[in-house]
Amino acid sequence: MAIDLKLAPADRKRLAALVRSGNTPQKLVPRARIALLSDGMHLNGAIARGVSVALPTVHRWQRRVQE
Repeated sequence: MAIDLKLAPADRKRLAALVRSGNTPQKLVPRARIALLSDGMHLNGAIARGVSVALPTVHRWQRRVQE
C-alpha cells in the first residue's frame, strides 16, 4: 500500500532543508525522508529500504504526516 502525501511546496522545501542540515536531530531525519519519499511514486517497501527503517515505521509516519 503506497500513500501519496501530496505535500505543499513550502512543506517539501522545509523537509528537504531538515534532511540537508547538519544540525537536525537524527531522529527527525528519517521522518522527513519518509515524508519526502511518500510525496511521489515510491512504494512503501522501497521507502523503508531507502531510509533503513521497518515497514510499520513508514506506515506510522505517513499516517502522522497525512493528519
